[in-house]
Amino acid sequence: MTEREQSLSEAEKESLLEDYGKFLKVYVRAGNPNTKREYENLIAQTGEAEFIRRHPFRRAAYYSRREMQQIFEILGKGGGAGVDIGDQLLIFSHLLPNLGSERDKVLSVGCGMAPIEIFLSSKGTLKGEILGIDIAKSSLKKARDLAKAAKVKNLRFEQKDAEEMGYDGEFDLVLAIDYLQWIKDWKNTLSRSVKALREGGRLFFCYSASPHRAKIGEDKAANFLTEIGAPCRQTVFVDHSGQPRITIFGKKEKPDGKLLIVTKERF
Repeated sequence: MTEREQSLSEAEKESLLEDYGKFLKVYVRAGNPNTKREYENLIAQTGEAEFIRRHPFRRAAYYSRREMQQIFEILGKGGGAGVDIGDQLLIFSHLLPNLGSERDKVLSVGCGMAPIEIFLSSKGTLKGEILGIDIAKSSLKKARDLAKAAKVKNLRFEQKDAEEMGYDGEFDLVLAIDYLQWIKDWKNTLSRSVKALREGGRLFFCYSASPHRAKIGEDKAANFLTEIGAPCRQTVFVDHSGQPRITIFGKKEKPDGKLLIVTKERF
C-alpha cells in the first residue's frame, strides 16, 4: 500500500463507536420493534415464514446451497430486524484497530446490507473503492438503499457467490462479517479471500462458532489458515445469545503470500 495507514486515537475510536450506534438506530432501524413487526408481517403475507419454520437455523449446516440462498433472500428482506446493536458494536470495536489506509480498496464478502462499510464510508474513514458481494438480491437492494440514504458513492454491490469468487491480488482489505458460519465450504472461501489480497493487504473475518451452523468451532478457521501457510491473530468474545464470536485478523506478507502472526488473545 502506498497510502499511510490510519492510526485512530482512542477518542476517535470512541466517537466512531458512539456514532455507529446512532447510525444503526436511525438508518438500519436496528432495535426498533416496528422493524421486526413489519418484517414478520411481510414474510407471513408471502408465505415465507413457513419456509423459515421448516428450516430452523440450528440445522443450517445440513442445508443445500439452494436452500441457504433462499434463507438469505428471506433474511435480507428484514434489514435491521435481525441486527443486534450490542453485537455490532463489539464487532466494530475489533475492526477499528485493524483498518489500513483510508484509500484502501475493500472487498466485503457476504456483505448483507453492509452497515459497517457504509458507515465508515459516510464518516470518511474509508474513501477508497468498496465492493460488496452477496448471493441474496434482497440484501443487495437493502445495501444500495442504505448507501443512497447515507449519501455515499464509493460503494458498489454485485450478486456473487463467495465460494466462486476469483479475485487475485486486487484488494487492500477483505472483510467477512457474520458470513463464514453459513457456508459448508468455508475453507475454500478463506483461501479465495487470501488470494484476493495484495501484498501487505489485511483480512478481517468475524463469525459465530455456534455448533448449529457450519460447525467451524473456535479455532478451526485460524488453524486452517496456519495449515495453508497463513497464520493469523484471533480473538474471541461472547455475543448477546451466549455464543462465542471469533474475529480473525491477518496481514499478507512478502512473496509466499503468508499472513503474519502477531498474537492470540481472548476477551
